[in-house]
Amino acid sequence: MSNALKALSASMNKNRPKVLRGSSNMVVEVLGYGDKTISAKVLNGPIIGQTIELDPGNKKVADFSTPSKAQTSSYTPVGGILRAENVSLQKDGTYKSNWTNAWIKTPGEDNQILVDQSVSYHNTGRTNKSEKPIVQLRTMDEKSAVKVGSLEQLEAALASAFENTRSALVIDTSEGYATAPYYLPGKRDGDDYVFEDPKAFAAKLIADMDADAKEIFAEILSTSGLTVVPVRNITVGPTTAEETQKAIDKAAESGARARIMSVNPFAYDAPTLGARLSGALARKDRDGKLEIPAEYADRLKEGFLATAPESAKAAFHADGWRGVSDTDLRDFFKSRGVEMKVHPSDTWNVASIHLQKFDGGDNFFAAKTFEQNRYGNPYPRLECCSELRAAYATELTEAVIAVVGAPSLVAKAEEKAPALDDDKPVDQQIAAEAQEVSGETADIDELLNQFGDEPIA
Repeated sequence: MSNALKALSASMNKNRPKVLRGSSNMVVEVLGYGDKTISAKVLNGPIIGQTIELDPGNKKVADFSTPSKAQTSSYTPVGGILRAENVSLQKDGTYKSNWTNAWIKTPGEDNQILVDQSVSYHNTGRTNKSEKPIVQLRTMDEKSAVKVGSLEQLEAALASAFENTRSALVIDTSEGYATAPYYLPGKRDGDDYVFEDPKAFAAKLIADMDADAKEIFAEILSTSGLTVVPVRNITVGPTTAEETQKAIDKAAESGARARIMSVNPFAYDAPTLGARLSGALARKDRDGKLEIPAEYADRLKEGFLATAPESAKAAFHADGWRGVSDTDLRDFFKSRGVEMKVHPSDTWNVASIHLQKFDGGDNFFAAKTFEQNRYGNPYPRLECCSELRAAYATELTEAVIAVVGAPSLVAKAEEKAPALDDDKPVDQQIAAEAQEVSGETADIDELLNQFGDEPIA
């Protein structure tokens, strides 16, 4: 396709009504109630801005529309916000959720909503004066990410981030993937908290590096460069953090997994190799065919059970590939000549955040979150991480085919990874490829989004 026609096609895609493919988690604003569906405006995700008719799935419409003062009721007046899990398009044009709950019943000036944020979760391990856990969310301003190629550019990018969000994340992909956060310091002055001057502090950071460090930075900056992205640190409500930990501890006593509906730390766990393998074996291409043939899945199972330790076999029989430990799976693939990569333990998810104002103050805390994906991704949605994200998404498929497939299939699997344009994030390239082929929008996170239809824990 010529560049001119590509430009026209891109414009066409922007103006084509969006259609949800597969399923997505959503937050929606209630516009009205019908007998069987809720008229709602989508506030996040693939069909953001559209008005839909939503079947709440697990409850009746009357549960949401019938006034009630009970704290536990689902009643949400028009204008309120609902969270809907695993929403999918139905044949009659309506949408259906597997699980719908009230999220913000009466939005107002004391509430803010941030949607489609790249978020990481950090339990500091410390407590406040009331002995409640200190937990923070780090949100990334992806649109303001800057690739820098000199110390002067690095200083300017840090100064800009400090001025806007008081924090910056610096990402180095010259030798894999490494990150470090940097914060604008400050101190209390009476009733106020006074921060350093952003530009002066950024200049001091660069000036105070010794000669050897500057030489190392100069080499990296002049070759692969560094990426600086502003990040905002949001405190999770202390009571929310405390209740979350209590729920996790109580569930652990019975060997269960807590279902967290406020700020869910489990959504920031990296998927195990077993979960990723289950997803790879179930994944289908655009024609509805398994990317890994069923006979190859059977062959993989036979090979694993023939050589795995008895404990690993028992885990597999009890819970399939999900039950097998990362160690046993790494050992198995390594014995077949495939070395599985070790990825960062900190992850990023895409989330909507309900911010609530502290009593008697102007600052906000995170009262609730609703994540798009069941698991976090170790690599954020940034251009500098596009190749890492693409490789992570296809790693298990390629590993399986390398172990049990023919050479031709290995080559075919490698071709599935998108050809990357250094000037365009991989998410956009995959979406553009899907639009050219079928007019549908794709996202690399769909490859790792849900490995089952159960509600997010």
